Amino acid sequence: MYLYAALYSTALENKRIPYMSPPMAIHLSKYFNVSMSSIDPNFYHCITWTNIPINSNRNSSDPQVRRITEIRAKLVGFPNSYKWFEKNRKVILKEFVFNSETESAVMRRISEAISAAPVQNTTTVGVHVRRGDYLDYSRVIHIEMPTVEFFAGAMEYFSLKSSNVVFIVVSDEIEWCIQNFRSLTNKFNVKFLNTSMEHGGIDLAVLAKCNHVIYGFGSFGFWGGYLSGGEAVFCSDCVTSETTWVKLHGDYSNAVLPSWIGFDRQGKRGKSLAVPRHDSY
Repeated sequence: MYLYAALYSTALENKRIPYMSPPMAIHLSKYFNVSMSSIDPNFYHCITWTNIPINSNRNSSDPQVRRITEIRAKLVGFPNSYKWFEKNRKVILKEFVFNSETESAVMRRISEAISAAPVQNTTTVGVHVRRGDYLDYSRVIHIEMPTVEFFAGAMEYFSLKSSNVVFIVVSDEIEWCIQNFRSLTNKFNVKFLNTSMEHGGIDLAVLAKCNHVIYGFGSFGFWGGYLSGGEAVFCSDCVTSETTWVKLHGDYSNAVLPSWIGFDRQGKRGKSLAVPRHDSY
C-alpha cells in the first residue's frame, strides 16, 4: 500500500500515468477498488526498466523523484512514510476504498461485535495486535513488542474520552490476545474477531471502519489508522533511535502522523513524535 500510494503521488507530481506491477495488482485488487491499471505480466517482464530507488527518508518532492525523465521508470524500495502521499491524501483515500465483497463482510463482523452495545452513540476502536512473524522480526531489527500494559493505557485513554466504547481486536494470534487480555475484558468492552492471516485484508478493513485505532507499530496498523480517519494510538517506545529499523527506514516520526498519540510500553502517554510540517510534505 505504501508503494502504491507513493507511486500514485509521484505520478501526479510528474504529470505521468502510473501503472501497477502484476503482483501489486493481484494483491490490492483482492480488497480494494483501485483505479490504477496493471501492466500485462508478459509485457512487464520484457521491459527494460530504469529503477528509481525510494525509501522513508525521501518523499515525492525530492528533486530526483519529482523530475523523472526516464520513459520506463520503476519505483523500487520501501517508502514507509506518510510524507510520500500526505499532500494527496484525499486522492489516496479514494483509491483505497474497499470493494463491495470486503465491505459487506466487514460491516457484518462489526455489527456482530457491537450487537450488545447501545445502537446509538457507540464508539468503535479497532485494536491491532501483530505477533506471528513480528516476534522473530523484532529480534532481528531490535524493536520491542507492545505490552498488555500499552494496550490497557490506550484503551483507558479512549474510555475516558467517550462513552459506550467497544474495542474490536484483530490479530494474527487471536488466541494469545484472548488469554493475555483477560484483565482488560474485565474493565473494558472488548470483542475478539477470530480471523486469520489469510484474511488480512478483512482485518485491515475492520480497523479502517472503526472510529479510532490502537496499534503497536508497523505498516498494517498505520494503514488501519490512516484509513480510519480518527485518532490513532501507537507504541511510542517500541522503536527507538538505536534500533535497526531506524537505520533502515529513518526516523520513526516519518511513520506516524503528527496528530497521532503515543503511549509507551508501561501504558503511559509518551512523548510526541511530531515533527514540523513543511509545504513539501
